[in-house]
Amino acid sequence: MSRERPTLAAAGALEGRPITGLEARPRSFASCKHNYERSLLALRLRPNMPLDHLYSAEKLARGEPTAVLGLLAHMRRAYGPSLARKA
Repeated sequence: MSRERPTLAAAGALEGRPITGLEARPRSFASCKHNYERSLLALRLRPNMPLDHLYSAEKLARGEPTAVLGLLAHMRRAYGPSLARKA
């Protein structure tokens, strides 16, 4: 289940705070899905974050490329301007 870590870490880093309630070492699909649900909840609070993949925790937990790459692209688009201002 380690495939979830880059996406979850990115969500926390972009928000500037750790996402609480995550299981550090998920051992089941349900735990992995729960971690994605917690991260997606934090991303939903971002006003300019498209909703397309924010309710796809199961697809993300399964590692479906279209969901993972789509979410990462949306995160880049939503957070890109704020990251450019910080640099």
